[in-house]
Amino acid sequence: MTAASWALQRSIYQALVNSSELTTLLGGDRIYSDAPPATPFPYITLGQTVNQDWSTGTEDGLEHSLTLHVWSRASGSIEVHEIIQVIRMVLHNQALSSRIIIWSISATSTPRRGSMRTARPCTVSCAIAR
Repeated sequence: MTAASWALQRSIYQALVNSSELTTLLGGDRIYSDAPPATPFPYITLGQTVNQDWSTGTEDGLEHSLTLHVWSRASGSIEVHEIIQVIRMVLHNQALSSRIIIWSISATSTPRRGSMRTARPCTVSCAIAR
């Protein structure tokens, strides 16, 4: 993981934890890189980060895509979509630091069969100058 990726994860985590609307939906600041055993639902985990060179002929840069997973046991997907909507509201087009700008958030629905957990990945993309 690059220093910029680590800075991105810290900035996203801080922005999400500081959202009173999100922590209310989650029942606390339940945002983890790896959720502890028996963590109450719902919660969010930070997933994979993918880095791609975003350099031009005159500027260096990286594009970072970070996947956030929303975990829920609620029947249906209303709770998950409410959480994703707040994540979008908190992160969309927000400068998380002087060098990190969120420019795209997309969500997909991918329930896991045979599991009480339901993951709804939400991919956060941003551009970071090196």
